[in-house]
Amino acid sequence: MSKNTRKKNIINIIAILVTGLVIVMEKIANNKKIEELEEKVIDIGNEYNEISLRQERYNEINNASMSMISDEICSIYQHIEALSNIQESKDKFTDENKESQKLIVYEQISKIKKIDGDWR
Repeated sequence: MSKNTRKKNIINIIAILVTGLVIVMEKIANNKKIEELEEKVIDIGNEYNEISLRQERYNEINNASMSMISDEICSIYQHIEALSNIQESKDKFTDENKESQKLIVYEQISKIKKIDGDWR
């Protein structure tokens, strides 16, 4: 073999070794990146679960609060209805009372007129 052929073979061998070394280094770097990404995916999954649990608790609290508020509103409307019925009864009684008082006053006036007429 000649010197030039030997140099070419050595250069080819060195090129193949360097290429193989670069490929191995890239593989190692890619594996590290994959491991980091897998850890991040696990962390994101855990955070998602925590957020979901918090949201569920928040929803339960809000639903309970809304239920209490709804019950309170229903109670208030029932009180308003009862007060309205009481007021209607009171107004009706007052109107009936006024009519009966008017009759009593008219009767008294007519008695007075009779008495006055008898005296004259």
